Amino acid sequence: MVKTLILEKNTVREGTFTDLKSGKLIWVDLENPTTMELSKLAGVVGLSDTELKEYLKPTQRPTLFNLSEHFLIIFDMPFSDKGYIFTSPITIFISKKGNDFITVHKASSSAVKKIYTYSQSRLLEIFKEGVALITLILLEEIIDSYFIVLDDVSDQIEDIEKQIFDYKNSSSVMKRTFTVKKSLIFIHKALVANREVVLALEKQLTKFLDLKKLGFYLELNADIAQLIEMATTYRDIITSAIEIHLSSISNNLNVTMKKVTSWGAIILVPSLIASIFGMNFRHIPTLDSPGGFFAALLLMVIASALLTAYFKKKDWL
Repeated sequence: MVKTLILEKNTVREGTFTDLKSGKLIWVDLENPTTMELSKLAGVVGLSDTELKEYLKPTQRPTLFNLSEHFLIIFDMPFSDKGYIFTSPITIFISKKGNDFITVHKASSSAVKKIYTYSQSRLLEIFKEGVALITLILLEEIIDSYFIVLDDVSDQIEDIEKQIFDYKNSSSVMKRTFTVKKSLIFIHKALVANREVVLALEKQLTKFLDLKKLGFYLELNADIAQLIEMATTYRDIITSAIEIHLSSISNNLNVTMKKVTSWGAIILVPSLIASIFGMNFRHIPTLDSPGGFFAALLLMVIASALLTAYFKKKDWL
């Protein structure tokens, strides 16, 4: 899917892919592009189809490339899939002539969609500043999407903490816990790499940007540093939650084993007495006594009562 915004006179309007040759400031966004669209893009940015596919691989690490006619930025953005939070690269081509801004991404980008909903006056203000400011605004929106994602992670951690002593649904709790931990690993890895890209951009885009706007870089760096700290803190919390949950399960198992052992000992004594008097011998004390049966029962009851009292005192029952 291709979306295009082009600056024309004092307005920002929708355009087409062919407007890239117009010489006007234009932003072309390609979401999950087709092979034909990628082939057209390769011709525009001066790359072969093979080279372009290499740069657009989903495994590409966030980085900055200095091509012959364009700067190429690869930046990781978050997205959710089946309960997991992953990161997916968005590739940005910035023309060194300062008029073409092209974004390519396979996953849907909430940051791009948000910018496209900006008011006409705000879009006009951004486009008049050129591709450098468009780049910063896009990166800022991507960074803001990480805050939204981590807020959701925080809510999930709170839910997990409420269920941390739920022994009956232990497998469900552990599954959710490991899902959150895996998501935090992806987020932390992406943020660290994104920070390096922002630092490199500060040196490359200075000539395109008013010095007054360079404060955006400081804000981006501060936001990324805060996000990295949040992700690290949440990962420590979820790791502690896993340890506490496993410890609680172990403690609960110990308590259960104590109870089983206690009841086994209580049942063992009457069974022992009954087995002794049930042996196949003629001469057993009290065997011929009329009160022998009741004496054996009384002995069983007393022994069981004493053992029960002992185990309760030890808090095993």
